[in-house]
Amino acid sequence: MRVLRVSPQRPVSPSFFVCPSGKMPAPFPSESFDEPARDPRKPAFPYNSGLNLTIRRHIPPQPFGACGYERDARPRNLIKSKEIQGLTHSEFCLRYPPTETRPHPDTSTRTIRIIDQLACRDGRGVQVVRCSLEGGNRIYVAKIYDPLYYTFGCEGWAKRSDVTLLADEDYSREASGYEELRKAGVDGSLVPTYYGSWTFEASLLNTRITRQVRLILVEFIKGESLMSLYRSSLPSSAPKRLNSEQRLRILARAMEVYSKVHFCQVSHGDFAPRNAVLRGPDLENPDIVLIDLNSCTVHTRPKSVYRPVEARRPLNPAYLFWSELPEGFEYWFPEPHFSKPAVYKGWLRSQSRWYDPAKFEQPTKENRESENFDEPVEYSDPISDEENRLKCQ
Repeated sequence: MRVLRVSPQRPVSPSFFVCPSGKMPAPFPSESFDEPARDPRKPAFPYNSGLNLTIRRHIPPQPFGACGYERDARPRNLIKSKEIQGLTHSEFCLRYPPTETRPHPDTSTRTIRIIDQLACRDGRGVQVVRCSLEGGNRIYVAKIYDPLYYTFGCEGWAKRSDVTLLADEDYSREASGYEELRKAGVDGSLVPTYYGSWTFEASLLNTRITRQVRLILVEFIKGESLMSLYRSSLPSSAPKRLNSEQRLRILARAMEVYSKVHFCQVSHGDFAPRNAVLRGPDLENPDIVLIDLNSCTVHTRPKSVYRPVEARRPLNPAYLFWSELPEGFEYWFPEPHFSKPAVYKGWLRSQSRWYDPAKFEQPTKENRESENFDEPVEYSDPISDEENRLKCQ
């Protein structure tokens, strides 16, 4: 009998099922990044509104990286920190350029113009901007994998990073994920429409030497991330936008999209509120799109540690998330779903469309032997956030 094999979610600490000290912990700690090391030939951060980039098609390398691909999938060995000592950031990028692949048959060039920044910062890693192509009105998102603006280290800190390998990893994984989902015909529905992988030349200060930088273009989704929606629903936000029932409905749809993407041979790898976007205003029948595939694994690619999915339909999402709350979404759950695992599993069991064999694959006998899907569950309506806040005071 065939066994459905799924890539596991990382386990969630049991502490997420409780409300410690009667209060909710801060759900989204602020991000911080190390300041890049100083470099006299490194230009000031360039990816600002108004910048024009001349791009041409590029074939990305095979995907690689930890948590999804075998160690020997790397195109080269990792350059260790001690071997980088004495090199500036720009010198390292020139000495260890991005991975070369066979030339793309389309050698024509296009020009993109950056409209504004979506997620940009020197040292951040992948830079995300909105842009347009010369001669067109369509708005795109460009994700730029420029190793010169990955964290190389900080002044006074001896450790340095192999930034070009990190940029290649992000680029290869994200491009392969979009390529696979485009082949499956679901880009534009489950994920943004994919407009290909590209490269451009970037200059350094006080030299005529240029270097290659990779990017991809995807559809700009008019919507709001679930992280932003959650924050706008906190008691301090006015007006409050989402009640507990709406959050559960949106989350159920996001879990369905995750399962459908997995069915298309792609494990997202970073299923989190910041990477799920509600497209449009419909809260009764929410349209969820997953973004950010630079941590994904394509099951059918060489060196993938996951076996290809052989099911005829997406797996019932309840069984992908049975043993744990979806990591990062814990605070979307109202009470008593948040603190009582039996109620959470009762909610999973109550999603009747997931149990329609014409829409979703159900676990086999072997799957059921590894998880107790028949354990007792509880059913409960969610209490309002205001009522829960008063109880926790």
